[in-house]
Amino acid sequence: MDTIEQEFFNLFKEFARKNKSDITLESRFKELGIDSLSLTELILACEDKFNVLIEADDEVLAEAVVLKTLYDAIVLRLGPSVSTK
Repeated sequence: MDTIEQEFFNLFKEFARKNKSDITLESRFKELGIDSLSLTELILACEDKFNVLIEADDEVLAEAVVLKTLYDAIVLRLGPSVSTK
């Protein structure tokens, strides 16, 4: 697991309400107890942590069903110089 991914998971675990040991990028927000308000708070925390901007009308908010959606949005905004391998 790369540093960005590990930091993302560490941050997310603060927001998850259940199944913390079973969290993967394919985990569904709903299954982890993340409602729309918690998702908004998580996105704001990610913006602060990774110094990126995810607009309120961004597809991430509309399509965020699994963690990978948010993680990919962060990596995309961090740019090509960030390794995810």
